[in-house]
Amino acid sequence: MLNYERMSDRQQQCYDRLKQANGSIDLSENRIGDSEIQAVTAATQANAEILQLRLSRNRISEIGAQQLAALFKNTATLTRIDLDSNQIGDAGARQLASALKSNLTITWLDLSHNHVGNAGAKGLANMLKSNSTLTHLLNVEFQQLQEANKSLETQLASKLVDIDAARLRLMQAGESIRATQSRHAQLQQVSSQALSDSAQKQRQLEAQVQQLQAQLLSATQEMATKEAELEAVRVELFAAQLAGRPGTQPAQSVSAAAFAEMEAAEAEAAANRVETPQLPMHFVLELTGNFTPLACLGSGRTGAYYQCMMGDQLVAVKRLLPQESADPTQFRSEIELLARLSHPNVVPLYFYAEEGSDRCMVFEHMKHGSVRDRLSLKNNTPPLSWQQRHAIAVGVAEAMRFVQQAIPRSPVFHLNLKSSNVLLDNHFVAKITDFGLSRSPPVASSKHIFRQGIQHSMQYLCPEYRDEGKVSLKTDVFSFGMLLFELLTGQEPSLNLRGNARREIRRNQHARATFDTTIAWSEASTAQAEQVCNLAIDCMEEARMYRPSFTDALEILGVAVPGPPPAADENDGARERECLICLSAPTTAKLMPCRHACLCTECATTLMQRNERCPVCRGHIESFETGNFLQTFVAQRS
Repeated sequence: MLNYERMSDRQQQCYDRLKQANGSIDLSENRIGDSEIQAVTAATQANAEILQLRLSRNRISEIGAQQLAALFKNTATLTRIDLDSNQIGDAGARQLASALKSNLTITWLDLSHNHVGNAGAKGLANMLKSNSTLTHLLNVEFQQLQEANKSLETQLASKLVDIDAARLRLMQAGESIRATQSRHAQLQQVSSQALSDSAQKQRQLEAQVQQLQAQLLSATQEMATKEAELEAVRVELFAAQLAGRPGTQPAQSVSAAAFAEMEAAEAEAAANRVETPQLPMHFVLELTGNFTPLACLGSGRTGAYYQCMMGDQLVAVKRLLPQESADPTQFRSEIELLARLSHPNVVPLYFYAEEGSDRCMVFEHMKHGSVRDRLSLKNNTPPLSWQQRHAIAVGVAEAMRFVQQAIPRSPVFHLNLKSSNVLLDNHFVAKITDFGLSRSPPVASSKHIFRQGIQHSMQYLCPEYRDEGKVSLKTDVFSFGMLLFELLTGQEPSLNLRGNARREIRRNQHARATFDTTIAWSEASTAQAEQVCNLAIDCMEEARMYRPSFTDALEILGVAVPGPPPAADENDGARERECLICLSAPTTAKLMPCRHACLCTECATTLMQRNERCPVCRGHIESFETGNFLQTFVAQRS
């Protein structure tokens, strides 16, 4: 209720006049508005002597009508109220009508000359059906009341028709239900059989997938064995070539027996090579829930990864971005390359799918994420132990040694080796990913180098590749050195890591102060880490000829490397660049159309005769140009 002390002067005047009145009180033509009505209703509720209230020709609107409706609900003495010539509309009339449904004392209501329309008249007419006390409802147009009543009767009749129609439909539905009940038992039997068939087909499909995976694993293991045998033949062939060369001059002919033996080994390896199975794209869509964001593991510059179940195995599906899958020939070339890189420390490719411009690859799911994430303790993961870090270094070195020798006469370069591209499986076994991507000339920016959408961190690039576009077997060794420093320190990649280690060695004869403090170091692990630190420094030498090979790195890491040593080494500093195939002749051939100058003319001729691919970009070779080339990536003449 309105507090008297907070009333305005006008409200207090109205309140005082009504508080002292009895019987009938006339407040007509007093310019009473909605604000004063609050005082009027408060005084009327407090004074039970007021029987009639005249408020004609004032300024009462919808808000005032709402206050009066509250009064109607609470008064037990008021019998008459005049509200003619005010500003009450349909909303106010409906509020008054709602209040009057429960009022048993008011017999007279004058709402003439207001703004009451059909909607308000309908509300009043509906109220009169339940209120027998109100006998005088003045100057609401009789025609409006008739129309309101007629409208209500029409609505009622329509509802009755709808009820009858609904009843008829219900009867028809009942008959239809009874008619279908007899069919339900038959359909239920057919449905049970269909569900049984569907479950059986699903089990058959899962069994086929598992069988394909087993066949792929067996075939890849056999292929690795054949590739190793082929590599041994290649070593013997190059040894025979070198035996026939004076100094470093290219030989003019190759032993016919060695050549035939190499041909036979290559043919046998090709016959045992298994192509990566192709899945229908609709099957990949079903596995990933149409690539739902809930299944997304993350995304990069080449595509997004999604995890899903295939049979009883968790896999990762990589969906390439449109710009990365525009060339179907290049995509299939990359699939072929990945199929040949079967190694325990390379993330295996299980399947691929393509339809239109949409292309996907299905890889093994790597439970523990990337080495970079684990070193950064992402998601509060515990730090890697030194034994785990040393095993990671060995695994990466073994994988890189393998890929440089996996394909005869065509070493594979990663050119984007970094800690975020080394993943860890359920048992923390390190496996390299991001192989098979196209290579093109690097373009420098302030922090990164880009090649066809692939972003390189500057800290991982050796000077000759970063500044001059030269590629060799020692290019990835530099990146491996940065990875070793990350494993030793746990820090983000930075060229300062090598400088800090060398400074500590000069001062203290060791670099233990730079080692990761989250590791509980023992004397044995510290001594082993110091050897790895020296290896990292050597791997990041400015001049490539002073960097160790991956075979050298494995021996320093304490791993015995089986097989004969390489037929030739790049450590010969007399020549600026060597052929990536024979490793001894100068680089005198620029392959076309990719424009990669990486071979001697003899090896380029051999690759063309055998219809093989460029060892840098895996693209087809149509021809080659001769000359003396000091860069691997040769720009096109303008």
